[in-house]
Amino acid sequence: MFDPSSGKSYSDMQTYLKEQSQYQEVGALSGNTAAKVFATEPGSAERAQVLAQAKLSPGLQQMMLADSTPIDAAVASSSGPVHNVSVPYQQGPVTVEISSSLSKDVKREDGYVTFNVEAEVAATVTGEVELKLARVGASASVGVTGGATMSYEVKMKEEDFAKLERGEIPPPHPLREESIPDGATIEVETGQFAGVTSTLELSSGKNSKVDGALGTTSTETAGTGTSIEVSRTGDLLTVTEGPTEFINQDAALTLGNDWVSASFGSSTSLKEYSLRSAQFDLSNDSGKAAYESFSKGNGMPEKDGPGVSNTLRQDKLSWEGAFSKFSLTVEPFPSFESEGVKDATEFVVTHNSDGTKTLTASASFGDGDHPELNYTAKYDQDGKLVPGSDSMSLVFDTTDDSARECLVRAFTGDAALAAAARENDNPLTLKLSASDIQAIQSRTGNDSSSKLGSLLQGYDGSPASHSLAMLNLARGIGGEVDVAKEFWNLVTTSGGSPLSGTVV
Repeated sequence: MFDPSSGKSYSDMQTYLKEQSQYQEVGALSGNTAAKVFATEPGSAERAQVLAQAKLSPGLQQMMLADSTPIDAAVASSSGPVHNVSVPYQQGPVTVEISSSLSKDVKREDGYVTFNVEAEVAATVTGEVELKLARVGASASVGVTGGATMSYEVKMKEEDFAKLERGEIPPPHPLREESIPDGATIEVETGQFAGVTSTLELSSGKNSKVDGALGTTSTETAGTGTSIEVSRTGDLLTVTEGPTEFINQDAALTLGNDWVSASFGSSTSLKEYSLRSAQFDLSNDSGKAAYESFSKGNGMPEKDGPGVSNTLRQDKLSWEGAFSKFSLTVEPFPSFESEGVKDATEFVVTHNSDGTKTLTASASFGDGDHPELNYTAKYDQDGKLVPGSDSMSLVFDTTDDSARECLVRAFTGDAALAAAARENDNPLTLKLSASDIQAIQSRTGNDSSSKLGSLLQGYDGSPASHSLAMLNLARGIGGEVDVAKEFWNLVTTSGGSPLSGTVV
């Protein structure tokens, strides 16, 4: 801890309070959050939003600073090493201030260092945003700041961080690919760009890279900001933009076997969001030009091309959004609306580079103790369902050893596989086609007293349709443990052969 009024440093807050007994700690927030607060105008809507997201108490928000005497910037900056580092892509150097408590301000893990940067920036006549002063580490931001500032988080290799500490390389710039070392990742909230744009009075007419970042964001969120993440692996630069909540969980858009899926699904609190991602090959002239175009406000590429790959877009939608924003025939869910499925269902639409779309929908019931119903389908460029592309499955994430063994053995007949299922807690996915459901229905017969048989029947006692049977299994007779054991009971009472279906 550094006290700019006296120029003294302390190992921690407790030590400081022992010497300065006239003060007491009434609240705390991270250095990154503090930087976000002070980057907004007092009393502005932007500051109110940041304060709300930080969940600071009203009392803490209204507190005055303990000392009103202006802080001497020269004293403040002396809290750690200072380097003037030349930057190849801008005319003057950047002054880099290193926090005196850097060892406590950074996170070290698996050969990487994660730290915060608060940068004072200036605009050139061509709209480029140059770093003038960069404070590395949360405690380094105690000095007086002037002009436009933006804060962002950097994760880089230990050896590159050591070079930064010695003043051998400048801090990575969020919009300058040549400043980002191999293996580094930068995360910055678009609100930071907005503050810079406002202070520097930049406009898209000036071809500003800051406005470029803002121009690429068309995200709908609920109660959170949006962020851009830029990461570099060799000559490949990957850019992802979306809700900060998504970015903070180290989630990623990934290409699956038959469709694109996000490693960030129903666990998020966001009801709707949009995610965009693209990969640029900087060793390719076209790839480098595409990234330059993106950074100057021409948007994220929507199709793969020379030097550009993995151009992905996903939209997570509520029930209303799925049926109002996209002209897709999302069967079988419309017929389920009266069945209490509406609030339990989430949709993810993936926009493929060839103009087609892929839909994944999931419905969860109970308190997480029921199997999750998943539906996937592909749609052509006209929004019509591609025949044979739709499928439904049930995901069992139970850790009940007996239930897991019952489920696997019921559909495989393999005692060894069933026993192995007891040894781990990985979710089990049960894929059942329409013909699989029909085969199981034929084995339950018309016995409505059977728990499983009742799930596979319609209201009139006739065999339920594929989709209704799957919905009933998802809502279950008491939870996924009961459903799994009922499948095994059916095997033992109907000849002993495995049921039709696939468990993975």
